[in-house]
Amino acid sequence: MTLDFTQQLARQRAQDARQRLAAAQQRATQINLELRNQLDEARRYQDPDLTAEGLRKRQEQMAATARDVASRKLAELKQDVETATAQVRSWADPLRPKVGDDAASLMRLQFAWDRARMLLESGRTVPEVLVNADADVALAVREWGPDWVRAQTPRAQGMARTLQEEPDTSGLVRSAEARLAEVLGGQSAAAIEALRDVDVVQASLVPTVAFIDRQVSGVPADNRALMSAALESRFAAQEAVRGFQQPAATDVQDHAASAAGQER
Repeated sequence: MTLDFTQQLARQRAQDARQRLAAAQQRATQINLELRNQLDEARRYQDPDLTAEGLRKRQEQMAATARDVASRKLAELKQDVETATAQVRSWADPLRPKVGDDAASLMRLQFAWDRARMLLESGRTVPEVLVNADADVALAVREWGPDWVRAQTPRAQGMARTLQEEPDTSGLVRSAEARLAEVLGGQSAAAIEALRDVDVVQASLVPTVAFIDRQVSGVPADNRALMSAALESRFAAQEAVRGFQQPAATDVQDHAASAAGQER
């Protein structure tokens, strides 16, 4: 299918935006490195011509300047990420597979979900259903699978019910979309991949940005805190692409037992 000029322009903007997003984590790391170096320089600064009070004020001024610069750069990065994300989504969202709103499409998808649910209720796992799913089944699982998973989770009783969290079904949606990309290919696959990349960048940036924000606000940060932020960023990126993890039967039983114990 030939793309018109507007579609080509949106796609080019999305590609440029993805490149900027791909560099966002490196930019954040560089901002953090520069800030830490400048704060260290401020702490080590010496001037024999200054009194002790004058030296303290000079060190504080240098640190404040470093924090101001980092704050400005971080604000620019956040704005760039927001703009790039919007550009990617404006191109990719319309191409992401969706449920049709006409009666025929809805009926076809309902039939697909009936097939998927029959397999799930026979004991198949969500990944087992998706591995050979066609586009209709994968789309149906994405749309109705989360509610089905929640319905399978034993509910606690009494006060324990208020403490019980709903199961995380974001991995199910990612698994279904991965299968849709595999089956449909083309622009649909490219859109799904682009949206996934946006999620990864946003997730990985959160710990790094929070770490820089704390330093900008004057909270000291040692190497241990830096390592913790780096690990959180890596784990967040991994989680943003993780597919559905089928809970084991023992996990479900433990969950129910834990909820019952809370009630007692």
